[in-house]
Amino acid sequence: MKTAAAVLGSLIAAVMMLSFAAVPAWSQYAEKTVQKIGPFTIDSINENGRFDRCAATLKGKVGMLRIAQNLAQKYSVSVPPTPGLKGPIAMTISFDFTRKKSYPGTTNGIRSWAVIDMAGFQSVLKIKNNILISTGLKSFAWPIGNTSMESVMNGLDSCVARASGNT
Repeated sequence: MKTAAAVLGSLIAAVMMLSFAAVPAWSQYAEKTVQKIGPFTIDSINENGRFDRCAATLKGKVGMLRIAQNLAQKYSVSVPPTPGLKGPIAMTISFDFTRKKSYPGTTNGIRSWAVIDMAGFQSVLKIKNNILISTGLKSFAWPIGNTSMESVMNGLDSCVARASGNT
């Protein structure tokens, strides 16, 4: 019959072993900045030890904006979450003062994101001064000054090409 101290010691040892076993899973995500364009960094992101996507990352007072591109040439946009919003969402991107488009998206409480179509991608190239996005009742604005979104998207293309060996 084990004493209470022996049982407690076994539990502590088991918890420590589980915590050490979880460490390699944490290291499966890695990102590396490969370029800076205006206020954006172009980051190459690996998951599970393999290239997953490149992202144009913009940090601001409202949180982090990411415009990502993967090997399949799919583009997505992610923003901070809207508190209390769960499941499917609509993400609206304002391309200028008169043109907006909503995309079906989702949120997990950590980030909200949506995949954008090629027409949206073409419109992103024309954004000037501010990137405006809303999810639910929350709106975000990131100033980009005179940064050309075309150069940012070209940076994403170059990052993906380098990561896939198509340079």
